[in-house]
Amino acid sequence: MRDKKRERQQLFKTAFFAILFTLLSCQIVKGPDPLNEVILPKSSIYAPDFILRDINGNIFRLSDNRGQVIILAFWATWCAGCRKDLASLNKLQKSANPANLRVVAISLDRASIKYLRGYLAGRSYSFTILHDPNGTLRSKYGIKVLPTTYLIDKSGLIVGKVIGAKDWMSDSLRSFINSYIGKP
Repeated sequence: MRDKKRERQQLFKTAFFAILFTLLSCQIVKGPDPLNEVILPKSSIYAPDFILRDINGNIFRLSDNRGQVIILAFWATWCAGCRKDLASLNKLQKSANPANLRVVAISLDRASIKYLRGYLAGRSYSFTILHDPNGTLRSKYGIKVLPTTYLIDKSGLIVGKVIGAKDWMSDSLRSFINSYIGKP
């Protein structure tokens, strides 16, 4: 009888600590959250320049887009959160003046461009989609989690980083982005 009671107590303690650990780790994973969404850089850093081809074969150079606020979103076809994030970024791009804001999505899929085009065939995104099958930008930008998105101001400085899928139409993110669109 005592052994069963002791076993139940031990089981209860184990379950309690497992639930407590899970709840605490969820808070830790959430991470730093300035503006409830954007991680601000500790110092001013220019976004590393690059040249990639878009899904239609056109050349894209990041530095050619100075004068626009750039949302640089890293994603992959296998990433469920990325699909949600791309849909939200599409709404943002459609609602913005393209002279002021440009969303650029970079696929880190190792698959062929043909596969990527097939994946995108049923989706109508209104932003530029680039392909980096060798993962060159993954290391240049320190991408460890997908989706990861960088916000780049008109002069090419990284002004924020967002990890995970977000509602890009939220008041806090729109306000943050608009604060840079209005700056020279």
